[in-house]
Amino acid sequence: MPHAARGADRLAGIAGGAFDRTTEVANGLGSAWILGLMLLIVGDVVGRALSGLLFHATGAVVNLSIRGTPELVKLSIVGIVFLQVAHTLRHGRHVRSTVVTDRLGVRPAEAMTFVAHLLGAALCALIVWSSWDNMVRAWRIGEFEGEGALRVPVAPSRTIVIVGTALFGLEFARLALANLRKFCGGGRAG
Repeated sequence: MPHAARGADRLAGIAGGAFDRTTEVANGLGSAWILGLMLLIVGDVVGRALSGLLFHATGAVVNLSIRGTPELVKLSIVGIVFLQVAHTLRHGRHVRSTVVTDRLGVRPAEAMTFVAHLLGAALCALIVWSSWDNMVRAWRIGEFEGEGALRVPVAPSRTIVIVGTALFGLEFARLALANLRKFCGGGRAG
């Protein structure tokens, strides 16, 4: 193998490793966020139950619920999904059906998988492109979600969607390239 090709392969390996670590960190942040969200919801439920018990025991109206829990949950679910989606794709854990590809030969199935990954990358690129202005506007105007109890800024959630979608699209592109190499006989996919 020529020296330039070895250097390019080494650079690609370093970039791939950095990308894998990035998706692992994003996945870990999403998992930690799930834990925090669970604690928030449990705290809110316990607070509401205690409020009811205190009312029945003393007649006093006390609100021990955690303000803004519904708004935080609503925005958190979107952020969690987009933090974890690229890692899930990398490890083949998305729900999928192989009804069609199982009936095809190996080469047509590989070609179909390549096209699916390529279309996934293109769709993610379109989502990033179409969402960019909304994210910038949310940061610029200080957009918030919720009324009264707690106003939650929307811009971080919009940013997470764009970053997560970009990672997702890059993972699709990487898988498409691996599929193409396998299809052309230059290596294994994955």
